[in-house]
Amino acid sequence: MEINKIIIIYESHKLKNHILQTTLLPYKDFIEGYYTQEIREKNTLKGYDIIFLNGEKILFASKEENFEIKYEKYSINKNALEKVSKKILNYITTENKIILLEVGPMFIKDNEFTFDFLKILSSDKKILIFSPKNKEIIKTLSAMDDSFVMELTKKHKDDIKKYIDRWLGELITRMVINE
Repeated sequence: MEINKIIIIYESHKLKNHILQTTLLPYKDFIEGYYTQEIREKNTLKGYDIIFLNGEKILFASKEENFEIKYEKYSINKNALEKVSKKILNYITTENKIILLEVGPMFIKDNEFTFDFLKILSSDKKILIFSPKNKEIIKTLSAMDDSFVMELTKKHKDDIKKYIDRWLGELITRMVINE
C-alpha cells in the first residue's frame, strides 16, 4: 500500500523547525497547511502561534491570555482552533497539494477540531503530520494503514530529512506530470 501520511513525532521544537526550514518549506508552492511556532521572550516560553503556509499567523495558546479552553498552564484560543478546522475542511477538497498539519494535546481539547482532523485523516490526501509525543495521538495515527510514523531525534534527523525529501520529490514529480 502506498504511504499517504507521514507522521513525525517530535520532542524538540528546535528539531521540528529544522525539518520545516530545510526540508518542507522549500516545497511550499506544493504544500498547504499549518504548524505551530513557539512564542518566546528572553528564553521563556510564553505560548504558541499557528503559522499557515500562506503567511497568516494567529495566537494559539498562551500562558498570559485568558481564553476559554484550558490545558495545563495554557489558555487555548478557540477562534484559532475554529480557523484551523475550517482550513482542514478546505484542504480535503484542495487539488494537487500536499497537506501539512500539526496535532497535539492542546488541539484535541476541541471536539470540532478533532472531528475535522479525523475527517481529513480518513481521506486519501497526501499528508505530513507533526505531533509531540502523546500516547493517545500516536496510537491513533499509527493505526492508519496508509501511514508511516517516524520519531524525530538528533540521531535520526538526517535519515528523516532524506526520507521526507524523497517522498515529497516523488509526489511533486507526479503532481507536475499530471497537471
